[in-house]
Amino acid sequence: MKPVTKEDFNCKGIPKKVIGLVSKELITTDEGLSTDYQLDKDIIKIVVIEPHNGTMHTGICYLKGLGLQSGAIGTTVAHDSHYCIIAGTNDEDIALVANEIRKMQGGKIVVRDGKVLESLALPIANLMTDIHPMQVVEKMKKMKEYANITNKDVDPFMNLSFVSLAVIGELRLLPGGVFEGHPVRGGDSPQGHHGALRRALRRGHGGAGREQDGFREPAGLQGITHQVRRRGGLFLLGIRQNLPFFVEGL
Repeated sequence: MKPVTKEDFNCKGIPKKVIGLVSKELITTDEGLSTDYQLDKDIIKIVVIEPHNGTMHTGICYLKGLGLQSGAIGTTVAHDSHYCIIAGTNDEDIALVANEIRKMQGGKIVVRDGKVLESLALPIANLMTDIHPMQVVEKMKKMKEYANITNKDVDPFMNLSFVSLAVIGELRLLPGGVFEGHPVRGGDSPQGHHGALRRALRRGHGGAGREQDGFREPAGLQGITHQVRRRGGLFLLGIRQNLPFFVEGL
């Protein structure tokens, strides 16, 4: 990841989707649009940054239902692609989270008013640490306490880590923008939700890529180690080094 500033996340006045969290669930809901933070309505900002290829492609929208009252939290444990995901109540703290995660080479963190309250560095593939397990337990306990969310039916880091998982509906945030996951099915046209998935994944991982045997693979992702075929559908989603890509032509 590269250093960022608060200006990188400024979208005030631009209508953005509001993703709603559901208590005790990983699914999300469509809560309409917002043009700014609305803290009195529990509407904060959420950011997803692509860190693996250094593209810094960034998706931004709003999040409702987390119950975060101040500051910002972030994590690089984000299934399945493990993007850097940050939720916060102001652009300054969001930028601080991104920069601190960069310094840690991955991890989880809670900040407030420009100060780091607690963090857990995950420098091994942005996912793991070599410190003692009990230290990890203590740090996670402190981070959840410092996050001080009002919705006790939501885990601040667990729920946040699934916001970019595109295979679960209803709305997800990818580096290329908001993706509506639930309508993707056989019969959708390339101009519809099928096209939205293709565009979102391509923007997230840089470039139109190459075409081979009727399929198209985004640039930089040479080869497939795992494939998931949606029966009766229009797409093949491959996974290589935990990075998703869209292959068209089925």
